[in-house]
Amino acid sequence: MSGSGAESGGSSSSSWKRAAFVPHLKPTKIYDIEKTKHGRFENPCFICIIPSEWWMKYATCAKESKSKVEDLLVISDSNNDRIVLIEKESGNVHSVIENTGEEDEGDSEGESKESDESEEKKSENPNNLDGPFGIASAISPIFPHLRIIVCDLYNNAVKVFDAETGGYLAQITHARYIKGPFNLTVNNNGHLVVSNHESLTVTVHKGYGSFEKPSTEENFGDILKVIGVGDNVTFPVFGLCVNSKNHLILSSNFRIEIYDCEKEYKIVNSFGKDGQFNTVLGVATDADDNILISDRENASIQIFNKEGVFLSSFGQRGKHPGFFQNNCGIVVDKTDGSIFVVDEKNDRVQRFSL
Repeated sequence: MSGSGAESGGSSSSSWKRAAFVPHLKPTKIYDIEKTKHGRFENPCFICIIPSEWWMKYATCAKESKSKVEDLLVISDSNNDRIVLIEKESGNVHSVIENTGEEDEGDSEGESKESDESEEKKSENPNNLDGPFGIASAISPIFPHLRIIVCDLYNNAVKVFDAETGGYLAQITHARYIKGPFNLTVNNNGHLVVSNHESLTVTVHKGYGSFEKPSTEENFGDILKVIGVGDNVTFPVFGLCVNSKNHLILSSNFRIEIYDCEKEYKIVNSFGKDGQFNTVLGVATDADDNILISDRENASIQIFNKEGVFLSSFGQRGKHPGFFQNNCGIVVDKTDGSIFVVDEKNDRVQRFSL
């Protein structure tokens, strides 16, 4: 059983009685770790959620301590080449997955690699990240069960880490297709879906399967489908998410396109008029399958129903709370409807309630 991790499970109702446009919506919480020992974010990009139920059920430490664990926000901190896990309610840093600065003795096949250049060393060590971007969480039937999957942009790889220990587990590479992996999600079948900017493709990969029908580690990452320029997709693809019907929602500069994962990724809907959007870096759905997009150049969050009819929007450009500078990733906690937006140039994550 896998999940995109981009949204926590549960249900809520959306009334959308708010005015159609709210230029300044006050955030209910701001996540800024500058004053912690970990230092500030530097160009954080994308975000997902590990629900507390997952942690309590599958994390070894939680089983042993039996202590309550909060939902965890998982943030790709791009310029710091790390992944930061933050407790949703307290705002405390739970853990950090970061580069060791040391070269592995060998790769996964035991071959030793050496280099005199530190940047080359970083890329040769599969444990290390060089530009983490899109991020998702998943449950694997194979121990360890809680996993974080991240696009390692400049290493041209998709990497998997143990969410509990931060340890490196696996990576997906492909010389032709996994080039410039920018973002990813996990669909309702447990398959990984990756947008690749350099190869101009969206690739679908074998995931972990379910506890009833687990996939083997050897089969993990096998390419199941390649969606390219000839498949009516608007490239480059920035944002990806999946709704309750297993429809894959892709965002590009100016369009939202929706594909049915159960029908060979056949397109079922699209929307976006000329000038309506300008670089939609993030997309998410709520409990009612409403679609929320993070429109970077318009410094706004726009909300549509599942048919693509506009409902509401908020945000404007600036540094104050509730304002954005390069808003990127977005995620909705489906248990309470909270919206989390990564505010890249302001080096923070903001939480909103509508």
